[in-house]
Amino acid sequence: MRLEIQEYNPEELEARLLRDELDLIYTVGNTNPALCRIPVAVEPANLLMNQDNPLAKHGEITAETLSEQTFLISSMQPLPDEDRAQIAAYLGHPPRYHIYQGTFEQGLEHVRSNEGILFCGVSYCIFGKVQDIAVIPFPDRCTYFRHFLDSKKGRKLPEPVRCLLDECRTLSDRLSAHH
Repeated sequence: MRLEIQEYNPEELEARLLRDELDLIYTVGNTNPALCRIPVAVEPANLLMNQDNPLAKHGEITAETLSEQTFLISSMQPLPDEDRAQIAAYLGHPPRYHIYQGTFEQGLEHVRSNEGILFCGVSYCIFGKVQDIAVIPFPDRCTYFRHFLDSKKGRKLPEPVRCLLDECRTLSDRLSAHH
């Protein structure tokens, strides 16, 4: 088994997977019916917002105050349906969304311009370039950001990759039992 870690935008990763150039991709969500996805990790959800946003200064965020916010969504890396459903469940209705052209990272400029807030996982907040942006834990601590391993449906994968996926499915089942 050869393991290569490469970073591509989500569309290119998916295209390479569908062309059989890659066996697996690690993503934050996918809705392509040609792919199988296995949840492999969950992490607490956070909100990224401009430091001048009243919620960043408020201290306590409620569903009511969060309802007034615009959630930013990347056109290149859209927020998965499961994550949108979690946000809507907490708020009691779907939030107001603004879809911007570009990658998730380019959304940080929209946050800096105070055009809205971004929903993301805690690991992005640790490793991303968010030093001048307020990082606020999502108020409902049962709201998670999910990570997946995707593979192409119907593709015969090498034995080591199949074993890895079997282990990931077992892990996923255990994670599901706890959430």
